[in-house]
Amino acid sequence: MKFFRRDKKPIPEEDPSESIKQLVKAVAGYVGYSNLENRKLTDSSLRGYLANHLQKVVDKAAELQGLLIQNQILAAWSTSGKVGALLKKIIKTLLDESEKHPYPRNYGFTTFFVTKKLEGISTDILYFIELDVVKNVEAIDIIIDAILQRLQTMDLVEIEGDVTTLYANVESVKKTLHERAELIASFEKLDLS
Repeated sequence: MKFFRRDKKPIPEEDPSESIKQLVKAVAGYVGYSNLENRKLTDSSLRGYLANHLQKVVDKAAELQGLLIQNQILAAWSTSGKVGALLKKIIKTLLDESEKHPYPRNYGFTTFFVTKKLEGISTDILYFIELDVVKNVEAIDIIIDAILQRLQTMDLVEIEGDVTTLYANVESVKKTLHERAELIASFEKLDLS
C-alpha cells in the first residue's frame, strides 16, 4: 500500500507489525486497533503520551525564549514564541475530549470507535503515521535540548536557523496529526454483525 502525505514523503511499504512493536514499547497502554475494546484505549494512550511529551517541550520553549532575549537574539525570539504557541495548540487538540464526545471532536463523525469489525479497511497506514509522529516529537525534544545547550555555552552560531528548523518540525507534527485525524474520520463502515 502506498500513501503519500501532502509533503510527498511516502510511507514505507513494510509490515506494520514492526511499527506496532515500536509503538507498544514507546507508549504505555498502546495495544493497537485490531479490536473495538482497544481502539479508544490505544488512541487515548497515544494522545496522552504525545501531550505529556510536548508539554515538557513547551516548558523548554519558554526557557529557550528567555535565553534568546537574554542573549539579544531577537530575530529568533519571535519564532521561538511561535513554537511555544503552536505546541500549546497541538496539546489542546490532543486533549480535546468531553463527555458528549466519545473521541476528540477534530476526528469529525467516525464509526472507527463503535464498529466491531473494520472489514475491508486496513489500519496499517495509521500505525506508520503514529510511529512517524512519535519519532518526530522525540526528535523535537532532542533539537530543543541541543539549542538550549548551545545557548547556555554561548555557541550562538546558526541559532536563528536552528530555531526556524525547530518551528518547521513542530509544524510537521501538527500536519501529521491532522492527517491522522482525517484518516480516523474517514473510517465510515457500518457494523453489520
